Formats: sequence, structure tokens, C-alpha cells
Amino acid sequence: METKRKQSWFSRHRSSAAIAQNDQTASDEGAWGPLGLRLLYASPQPLIDIVFVHGLRGGSHKTWRKGNDPWLFWPQRWLPMEPDLYNASIHSFGYESDWGSKQRSILNIHDFGTALYEEMKSSPLLRDKSNRPIVLLGHSMGGLVIKKAFTLAHQDTPHSQLANRIRCIFFLATPHRGSDYAATLNRVLKLVGITGLASSREYIDDLKRGSMSAQLINEEFEIYANTLPIYSFFETLETSFGLSSSLVVDRDSAVLGPAFKGESSRYMNANHRDVCKFENPNDPNYISLKNTIATAVQDLLLDVLSSNEKESKAQLQSIQTFLGVSDLPEEHHEKFQGSCQWIDEREDFQDWREAPYEVDTKKDLQYSPSIYWINAGPGVGKTVLAAHVSSQLEEIRLQHAAYFFHSEDQSSQLSSSLLRSIAYQMAKSTAAVRNAMVSLHNEGVVYDHDDARAVWAKIFRAGILQIPLHTPYYWVIDAVDECLKYAEIFTLLKAVRCRFPLRIFLTSRKLPDMSKIARQLEGSAMSIVEIPLSDTMKDIELFVRNRIEFLPIDNDSEKEKVTEEILAKSDACFLWVRLVMDELERVYAYESMMSVLQEMPKGMMAYYQRATTDMARNKREKHISKSILAWVMSAARPLSISELSEALQLDINVHLPGAMAAVEGLCGYLVSIDKNTEFVSIIHATAREFLLSDIAGEFKISSSESHERIALTSLQLLISPRMQPPRHRNLVNKLCSEQQSSPLLEYAVFQFSEHLYGACSVSDKLLIALHRFLSTTVLSWIERIAAKGVLHRLTRVARNLRGYLDGRAKYPSTLGSYIKVVESWTTDLSRLVTKFVAALTAQPLSIYFLIPPLCPTETAIYRQFGQTPDGLIRSGFSYTHWDDCVATIKFENESPAAIACDNDLIAVGYMSGNIHLYNHGTLQTEQVIEHDSPVDRLLVDPLGSFIALASIKYLTVWDLKGKMLWKNRVRSRFIFLTCSLSFIIGITPSGNAFRWDIATGEQLGERRYPYPPLELDQGSRWNLSKVPFAASVTPGLELLALAYPSGPISIYDLETGIFLSWAVERNSRRVSYLVFNPNPEVNLLLVAYDDSHLALYDTWSGAPVRDQSSQTRTLFTSLSCSPDGRRFGVVDVPGALQIRDFESLAVLYQILIPQQSFHVLSFTSDSSSLVEVTEKEMRIWSPSVLIRKTVEEGFTVGEQAAFLPSTKGLLESTQSSRLRSTIAHHIHRVVFAGNRDGDVVVFNSDNGHEMGILYSHKNAVVNWLALTGNAIASGDINARVQVRCLDTTGPGGVKADRLLFRASFPAAIYQLLFDAAGEHLLVSTREADYVYNVATGTLVGSLSFSERVIWKWIALPSPTCGNRFMLLCDRKLEMYLASTFPSVLSECHVSLNYNVEDGMDEIGIDSAIIHPDTMSLIIEVRQRLGCLTPSAVLIFNLPSFEDAADVDIEPVKILSKDVCRHLLGIGNPSRKLFFLHKASWVCSIDLTVLETPQYTQHFFVPSEFIIDSDNVRPIQTSINDFVFTLYDKLAIIKNGLKFQETKSLIPTL
Repeated sequence: METKRKQSWFSRHRSSAAIAQNDQTASDEGAWGPLGLRLLYASPQPLIDIVFVHGLRGGSHKTWRKGNDPWLFWPQRWLPMEPDLYNASIHSFGYESDWGSKQRSILNIHDFGTALYEEMKSSPLLRDKSNRPIVLLGHSMGGLVIKKAFTLAHQDTPHSQLANRIRCIFFLATPHRGSDYAATLNRVLKLVGITGLASSREYIDDLKRGSMSAQLINEEFEIYANTLPIYSFFETLETSFGLSSSLVVDRDSAVLGPAFKGESSRYMNANHRDVCKFENPNDPNYISLKNTIATAVQDLLLDVLSSNEKESKAQLQSIQTFLGVSDLPEEHHEKFQGSCQWIDEREDFQDWREAPYEVDTKKDLQYSPSIYWINAGPGVGKTVLAAHVSSQLEEIRLQHAAYFFHSEDQSSQLSSSLLRSIAYQMAKSTAAVRNAMVSLHNEGVVYDHDDARAVWAKIFRAGILQIPLHTPYYWVIDAVDECLKYAEIFTLLKAVRCRFPLRIFLTSRKLPDMSKIARQLEGSAMSIVEIPLSDTMKDIELFVRNRIEFLPIDNDSEKEKVTEEILAKSDACFLWVRLVMDELERVYAYESMMSVLQEMPKGMMAYYQRATTDMARNKREKHISKSILAWVMSAARPLSISELSEALQLDINVHLPGAMAAVEGLCGYLVSIDKNTEFVSIIHATAREFLLSDIAGEFKISSSESHERIALTSLQLLISPRMQPPRHRNLVNKLCSEQQSSPLLEYAVFQFSEHLYGACSVSDKLLIALHRFLSTTVLSWIERIAAKGVLHRLTRVARNLRGYLDGRAKYPSTLGSYIKVVESWTTDLSRLVTKFVAALTAQPLSIYFLIPPLCPTETAIYRQFGQTPDGLIRSGFSYTHWDDCVATIKFENESPAAIACDNDLIAVGYMSGNIHLYNHGTLQTEQVIEHDSPVDRLLVDPLGSFIALASIKYLTVWDLKGKMLWKNRVRSRFIFLTCSLSFIIGITPSGNAFRWDIATGEQLGERRYPYPPLELDQGSRWNLSKVPFAASVTPGLELLALAYPSGPISIYDLETGIFLSWAVERNSRRVSYLVFNPNPEVNLLLVAYDDSHLALYDTWSGAPVRDQSSQTRTLFTSLSCSPDGRRFGVVDVPGALQIRDFESLAVLYQILIPQQSFHVLSFTSDSSSLVEVTEKEMRIWSPSVLIRKTVEEGFTVGEQAAFLPSTKGLLESTQSSRLRSTIAHHIHRVVFAGNRDGDVVVFNSDNGHEMGILYSHKNAVVNWLALTGNAIASGDINARVQVRCLDTTGPGGVKADRLLFRASFPAAIYQLLFDAAGEHLLVSTREADYVYNVATGTLVGSLSFSERVIWKWIALPSPTCGNRFMLLCDRKLEMYLASTFPSVLSECHVSLNYNVEDGMDEIGIDSAIIHPDTMSLIIEVRQRLGCLTPSAVLIFNLPSFEDAADVDIEPVKILSKDVCRHLLGIGNPSRKLFFLHKASWVCSIDLTVLETPQYTQHFFVPSEFIIDSDNVRPIQTSINDFVFTLYDKLAIIKNGLKFQETKSLIPTL
């Protein structure tokens, strides 16, 4: 948790750390200050002492401080900062002068003066300093106390030395002749009895005007001080006393007079109280007093300073010899105002710098060091920070020594060099240390200069640390990690005690043994802080913005651009920024500046070389360093420290008990660890560049080798026991619960293919590991991907596998079978996403036993995992290979007009004005937007916030939930529509570009792009036109290209409208389509001409780059480019659909599709599929060529296309179903089907094989089938019915025995239905209902109608109601007896009381059945919502029809459109009701426990198994297998009901 910060302006500029003792405003002495003589500031070079003495009711602190702010205590806080007072130690004397105190006081001024004199005489800080001058400064009565002490000093002849040292006195408003205020005050005190005594204070009596005591003090003082330098200051403002005000001490009393020849008098613009208190250092009164004090001090030290300087210089020369050091090297580290401010604001830093401490000259105090340790990665500005702290200490006059370790200077890397330098700096700045060092030298102390322990023992332990300095001393040590034996420094500090507060500021990179060091120094106060990244970036930005002003750049925008570029590339590396700024100052051209930013600064290379040199010295563990660098450099994303630790264990069999410390210790100069996330990353982009270069020597990283070792390690994890798939479907959940966690496993799952693609393709070892993974644990891997909800990763892995295989294609191999497996999985993975995204998303575990059996039989996933006996079993028709057309969506009654794909959506706009939004993954309709005019163009926001529709008259924008955001009328249709992040651009046929604000719809502008004149070559004949019909805009919105019905293409600057160039085709071909490459890095314009000619032009110049003519001169009907810019698709009039490489124009894939008058192409947002829209349907194409990845081993995209063979596909000619109706026998294992040719066909329901044709309707489509135990009825499109007897006794299976009867009807058939007994057949048409006797073929009766809207006939189940029919018509039930039809059996009417779902209309009943055990009525109601027609299933409990009364019943259970897609029927046993879930799962509910809000999910059904036709729905066989219609074949799914997972019907939020 980051240490709390606090803003402290005073702390930054007016530190209290120089104070010799802690502020005691919060102590028992309160705001007054301590009594007696106290040291306020101890000068490191003391040559003079200043003593402050307060006055009446003052205090040693209170008198000199305005308010309670410690910083306003100016003798302690401000005076030490004055250069002229550098040699002055400052003291304060306190005595009891509070006349408001309730304690008795018999003291007078004589007593106070005596106390001051005795304190000065006995103080160890003042005594025995025979030649150090003393300056006394008193306020008010304090001046009288000083005079008395001065007199006593002179009268004390045996100790006259002190008297001779008092060389100057300052009086601030001192009442030398008394004050009228004193008499008034004593009368008040006596009157109110504030002291508890009916008497005044003696010391107040001494202050009265005319007081004998004051007169005697003056007379005695005059004897000894008549020539003494004296400075008398008097007040000029009256002091307020409630209702009145006056001068407390007037000028006559405050000035001694002519008798004192050394006196100088001055006034202060202040009252009596404020003559010694100031607002700030700029207060004129303070400046006047401070300057006077400084002048007096300088006068007193005039001779001393010169002699002292000579003595100090001689001493330092002696000390240099003694320590073996020269004078201090100059350290210059650039810093700008405001930088490093973050550390000044840290509370823990302020506490370290200003920590309170006790100073008592009468005690021998011992202190432990206080350490503030900054650690961070290399190059982030630690040295700048150390320099900042050092300069800050210098600025606020705090005694310090600084040492900067330098890697390039080996001598400076010794801990002994540090100690000797610190000792010398302390001697140079502090007289006491200097004297002690000279004494040691004179005593002949000898020691080894290079032995740090000897230096510590002889110089520090026995010398410096034993000196009572009375003030803190600061050590600033930078780059401790550069010290060759840095641990030795901390060993020396262990348990050390010194006689002054020692505060040490350290910087270093993260040391591997940092925690150990911290424990070693437990006795010392220690803060370990990491430089926050945000603060580093702030300092870097400040540094850059200051230095950028010195670059030769005049334009502010260019200056800002360079600044932003530097900051973006800095990666918080101060060293890189500084070196780059140095190089930028030596160049002048803007291009040169950009070049500098792209290259590695020279200094960085040397820095990294030093790092690898150090790493190479660790011969025992440098192999670990190499492995760390290989993983960190080549990882697809930053690895956590735990991931890296496991990676090293697997890769080189090394266990790191303290991984973080090890990584920082072994590679800390080149890698960094984020303290919050613990992610490990390369320290800077230049470090990556260095490690990839030969200069890195043995630490050079081979990218392909690193990727190979990471890929092998990842595959090792992916085939480990924890990834083994379940061997039985009942063990799936158990396996998931028992899988052990692995830090690196998730990385391997998601990133292994990135390393596979980056590895050297020739490695057989890698291919063998990959083959093993794909043959064993690949399903567990897919399950983990699906569980994370990132199935798009499968497509990416497929692309990486394809890229890997394309790379291997250049090399011969003996592992051809392995390559074929990988090749197959490359396609399988991409198809799993398109075919089974819904299943994997809803149930990731379905990959083990439910999905593989549904895949084509020649795929790797089916061959390896699709034939387990306890999984699904599929029989009958099946694909052998994946179809390139992965999905087809029929448009029913809609006519498409436009298409747009983006943000995982496919938007189709229709002539009706409606827009359907399809999910690219599931192909389910996500939203329908209704519009009132035909769609002309569509635009889907790449960020997923809106969709824009352009019609001839309007531009309308909706959000993706169907809410209209705005609608604007336009003057013309658009030929092109695109957008930026903030606005939409539309290009019109007039050559105008309009812009609208996306958020508000406000038109932002209009610009015209006029047709420019063209200088024609002689012989060229252009039929020039000025009206463009096609347009394209570059992805960065820089350029606009316009195509005209004839003539060349013109290219403009989109922003300014300036014409730039022509794209000229010399053979006068007419343009059909044009498109800029969507990849901003590929500057090409693709143009398709009217004879299938293709050409590429340079984006900016319009110069031709490449062209290609077609052997078949035909017209393209559509062209689309993939969003990644690598492929484009075209389709021509004959129906040739091609996918080509953009840069080479090479054909990569082609297929012949049925000719259509309308064709529109568009790639999906991930470039993995091509969407083809025709008049009747939409097809999604995903050929393997779209998952190819560019091979980077020496090929460009265009060059690679030359090595890739063109793939030919074939669209299935049987894509529309030929079977129009199906029904399963309830006893025998057969299924009957009616087809388009008019045949009634029988299939074996065990294997799906066709057994033969029963009979025919002579080319009339058979749409209706009904079945009873021994008879079958069929109805065709011509309203003809045949009823035939079935022979089930023969060895050949079921046969049509004989025709029972035929019948024709005047209206189309609506329903065929046998009663439960099989004796009667009901034929319902659009005009009447008919009942026939099956045995005789005679008509029992008919029922005509004219007003029916919604109806369905139901056969009541056996045995009690076997010959009854029930009519559900317009939500009412009526019962009919088949033998007396059309007579109503009962007058009782049952009404169904239900509502359709909100916003929908009921349009029909798809099916209705009665559960034989519970007599529950189950109906499937078809509803309409716009163009959507979802269904819902309602279940009712039927009443007894024997009751005479009418009754209303409500559903006891509803399966809404969000759950149910189709009702499938009642299973065997009959308590289960089966339905197809909206997400394409076969599910069931238990009809005996309808009150339970749950259902059972069984297995997933692929989209091609489902035909949205009422007559060709999935059906169940007599043994609960499920039958699906595929074209003219049947697919049988077995074992589906063995899979059961309980799901809730209550939607989760």
C-alpha cells in the first residue's frame, strides 16, 4: 500500500531538520518553550554564539514565533538559512515571567539575570570556548535580564573570560527607564487577585518607570558597556488593551542614550508584541533586524574568518592525506524546478527528514541511524532523485555528505571509497569532525585504505560517530547496487550507535537480498520505497519539456509532437530520455530528430554492456540469467514472477525459492518487476534492441530459439497429467474439480501458438510435441479456452498453426503424417468457432463427448475423439469435410439491399427499410431495427456504439439496441460512408463530402472535390465525366479517391480538398470498384475494371504498382477487402467467387456459385469470414485461406502468395432440403419422408440409410404425412391425399401393401391427422375439414368454415378417447367424435386464457398434443415481432369435458421464446416433453413435476441440422433417437439423452 502523502509547502522550502532539538509546542511546556538555556541551532563551523532572551510573559519559543506555526519560530528556522550567519550557533533562554500564572513568584530581574549568567557559564556549548564571541538579543524585559547578566559577568572577576566574549547586545523594545504599563498591570493584578495573593509581582515592579531596580541595572551596565556595540530597536505602533491602546515602551525608554557610544538605535513598524514576531522572511521588520544581526556578526568575525579559513584549509590537506582522497569530484545531474516533487510530498520522507530527536547537553545520548531507501529498476531516475535530495539539503542548510557510485569507475565501486569520501565531506563541512580527524592523523592512526571494515572501525566507530554534533547529519548514497560489496555497507551499519542523529538516504535497484538486509537493520528506523511509475513519468515530462526548449524547433506543434514521441517511447527510463535529449541537441532536421528517436542512444549500449559483463561474472548462475532474459524477451505478454519461476523450473530444471529476489539479482539491470502486479518486463525498448544484437555477446537472444524453447515448455505443460481429458462422460465434472493449478498453465493455454509461430519451422522436436498435444489433450485445452469466453483465440491459434505449416513447407520432412494432423486441426479449430460457438459458450465441457461426433468424419477431431462408445453417436448422412460455406441464412420475404460488418456484427439492410443485426459467432439475430424507407448504405461503428443507415433522403443513426439517436435529411444518396471516432463522413455523387457529429447529428461541414483538368497524352481519348459513382477513403482519413463512369481516378487530400494525383489506366477501361487498403501501413489503392482487370496504384502518387488481366472478360458484381488488408474478395456475373492476396493480386481461393442478379460481399471484422448476400439468402464463407498468417521468414505478404496454392471449392448442390415432411413409426425403427419429387420414402432409423420408395405422388411435393399403426397418409402440394396400408411383416422391412383410398380437395391442405385408434383420418384444408373412414375410404362428414383465424386439430390419446378429435380454434376447444363428424360431442366450451409475449402478435399454432397420462394440453404458439416469428410453448391442465359448464383455463407452465425454439414432442417414456432450445440444445422438462422451474439440457444441434419448416422438424424414433433432415438424407443422433445437465428456467441477471 502506497505511503500516504501530504502537501507541505513549508516542508519543501523551510525544513525544520536543522533544529538542534524538537519543537515542544505540543509538550507540557506548551507554546511557551522550555526554561533555561537551550540550543536552537548548532553551526557545523561554529565561530560565534547568539543567545535570545524573551521578555515579560514571554517564552523561549512563544516570544519569537507569531502564532503556533513552528516554521514562524524565526531564530530557529530562518536565521540558520542566512549565509552570513552560517558560523553562528543559536540559543534561547527561557525563564518564568508569566504574570498570569497562579503559582507564587518572588523572583525579580536580578534573579533572572543571575540565572542567565550561570547558564551561560556552565553550558558545555558555551564554556571553554575562550575565543568565540557571544551576541545577546533581548525583547522587552529580556533586555534588562541581559544587562544584569552582562554586569554579573564583568563583576565575576575569577571568571571574566565569559564577560570578554560578550561582544554585542541587541535590545528590542527594552524599557531601560521603565514603563507606565508595568504600574498599571500590577494594580490590575492586585485588584483581581489573579495570583491568589493580594500583592504584585516583583519583576513587574522592576519595570515601572522610575523603578530603583531598573535604575541600578542601568547604572551598573553603563560602567561596563559604554563602548560595547549595542543595537536598540523601538516600537512605533500602539498596542491594543481592549478598549484602549498605547505604546508600551516609548522611544525614550527604549534607547539608552548618548552615554553609550556604541549604541545604534532604529525603529520598527510594529507594536510591542510584534517587534519580535514576523509573518514571513520577507517581512520588512525581519529583514531590517536580520541584516543588522548579520552585519554585527560579520564585524565580529572579520579577522576570525580569514584565519579560520587558512586553518581549515591546512587541516583538510592533512585529512586528504590521512584518508587517501582528493577533493570532492563534481557531480552534475540535471534537474528542473518542480521535478522530484513527489518525494517532498511523501509523508514518510518528511518524517525521515524532520524526525524529532532529543538534545540534552547534560546527557550522553546515543542514536541509531534512520534509513530511507529508494529502490527501482535501472534508468528510472534514481540518481536524479539522489541529486535532488542532496541539493535540497544543501538549500535548506542541512549538514550532509553525498556519494554517487559509478559503474564506469571501478575504484568508486568500493565501499571503502564511499566511507572515506563521506568522512572527508563531513570533515569539510563540520569543524568538530575536522578537528577529530586531524587528531587521529596526528596520533599516527594507520589503516588499510581499501579495507572498508578498517576504515569503519578507525575513522567512524572510534572517531566521527563519537562526536556530539547536536544536529542531524545526512548521508545521501546513490546506486548502492553498483558497490562491489554493497552488503558490507549494511553489515557495518548493523547495531551501530552514534552521538548524533544520522539519517541515510539510499538509492539502488531492487537487490535480491533486500529483505535480509532489512532484517539485519531491525534496530534502525527504515523505510523502503519504490519509485512510483506515475511520478517518474511526471519528472521525465518536466525534464523533456524544459530541455525541448533548447532544441532548434520553432513550430510549437512540431515541438509538442517531438515531446509526445519521446514520452511515449521513454518507458519511464530517465537514462534513455537524457541520452536522447543529448543527441537531439546535436541535430537540426526534423527527419534526423525522428531518426534519433528510432535508434538506440550510444550511452544506452554501453550501459547494457556493463550489465551483461556483470552477469557474465556469475559463472555459476549465468545460465539462469540467460533463460530469464529469453523468457522475458519473447513472452507474448509480461509474465508474473510465479509464472516465470515455473517456466524456469520446466525449461532448465532450476527451482528459485525466492524468485523475485533472484530475478532482480540476476537480471535487475535489464528487467523490471512491477510491485503491484509482479509482472516482469524488459526495462526499456532499447534493452530489447540490445539483447537482439551481436553486441550482447553470449547474452544475445535468438528470437526463433527463444520462441522454440517457450513453445516446447508450453506444450510440455499442455500435455501434462493435469490436462488429461476425461475418459468417460461421467468423469467430466470430477476431473474438473481435481485439476491442479499451475501459475504458467494459463499462459501456455493462451499463448503457446504465438511462440510456435515465432519458432524456427524446421524443428522436428517442436512438431513432435505439437502432434502429441493435438493427439491427446487438445480437447482439455479447448475447454479451458471456452470456459474463459474467448473462443476467438481458437481462430488465432489456427492462423498461427497455418503460419507454422507454411513456414515448414519450404523444408523437406519425414514427418508427413504429423504435418497432416496439424493441417487438419488448423481447419478444425476455426470451424469449431463458427459451428459450435453457442455450444462451447454455454457448456465448455461439451467439447469432450458432444461436439466431436457432430464433426465431419474425415476431420482430425472426429477421427481422434468422435467415436467414443459413451459419447454421442451419429449415423446416417454426415459430411466428410468441413464445408467452406459454414452457414446459410434465408431471407424469407425480405429483399436485401446493403450489408456492413464490424464489431462482431453482420448488419443486413433490406428494401423494406428493416435492418437485421446478426451475431458473427452464433449467427443469431440480435436486433431488428425498423426503418421507414429502403436501405441504401450501412455503416457499423467499429467500437460498437452505433449503426448508421443511409437512404435516398435520410441519414439515420441508432444505437445497437435499436434506439434512434438522430435523423437528418440529406440532399442526395451516398456513394460512400465511413466514420472517425467523432464524426461520420458521407460522399455524394456530386463529389461533395459531408460530416456529421456522431453524438449530436450536427452537420460539421461540407467540402466539394471538383473534377480537376487532365493533360491528356496525344492519342489518348477519354470520354471525361465529372460525376463520380464510386469513392474510397484511406483508413486514416487523409485521402479521398473518386471514380467516374469514364476517365482516370482522382485522388484528393480529404481535409483540404486539394487535388493530389491521378490514377490512370492507359487502355481506357471503365472502373467498377475501388478501395484503399484498410491497413494504414499498406499504401495501395485497388481498382477493379469492367473486364475483370485488376490494378494496384500507389496511394499518394497514383503511380501504377501492379495489374492483372483476366482470361474471361466479364464484370465483377461485388468487391470487398478484409479489415486486416491482406485479402480481398470478388464475385463476377458467372458466379465465380474468388479470394485474392491484396498485394500480389494472386488468386488464393475460388469457387463457382449459382448465378445471381444481386451480389454483395463484406468481410467480417476479424477477417476470418467472407459474407455473401444474394437476393434470397446470406452465406458465410470461411475457407482455410482466410486463416493463413503471414510467414515472417523472409517473405512479404505479396511474395508469400506466390508460394501458396490456389484452392478450389465447391458449393453443395443439395443445400436446400429435398425432404419436405418426416414422421417416425412409433413401434418399428423406420422413418417416412415425403420429398420434392412426390415420393414417400422409408429410411432405417438405426443407420439413416434409405430403404426405398413406398409410393409416389407423381412429381407433386409431399408436404404432409400422417401415420398410424398399419397405415400411412400423405398429402401433396396439389391438395391430393393418398392412404395406404403398411406391410411390416416381410424380411425386407416396411412396404406399402395396398392403396386404401385417394382423395382430392379444392383447397390447400393444412393438416393430416389419424385418430388414436387409427380408424379415421382427418384432413383439414384452408376452407373445410373432412373425416374419412380409413377401412372403407368413405367420407364420414365435413365441416366448412369461413372465419377461422388460428386453429389446430388434436387427436385425443387412447384408450378411452381413441376415436375423438379436438379442435383448438381461436383459443377455444371443441370435442368431436370421428364417427359422427361434424357433430360436436359436448356443448361444454373450454377457453384458453393466455397472453402472447410483450409487443408480439399471435399468428398461428405450430403444434398441439395431449399428454396421455396427465391429459395436459401442450401447444406451440407462433408469434410475430416485426420480421421475427419466434414461438412459445404453453402447457394447460385440461378439465373434464363431461362438465356442462364452460370453463377458462390458464397455462400452468410457459416456455418463452427466450428458452424454446421448437417443440419436438413427447418422448418414451412419455413423462418427458422435448424441445429445441433457442441456443440449439435438445432439452426436456418433466411433465409430472411442472411446478419445478428447471429443465434438462441434453445435447447440442449444429445449425445445418435445423430447418425452420413446420413439416421438417427434428423427430424422435421409437427408441428415443433423434432424427434430423439434411438435404435428401437423414442424420440420426443416438445416446443424446444420456447427457443431462439441469438448468434453471429463471433467467439470471
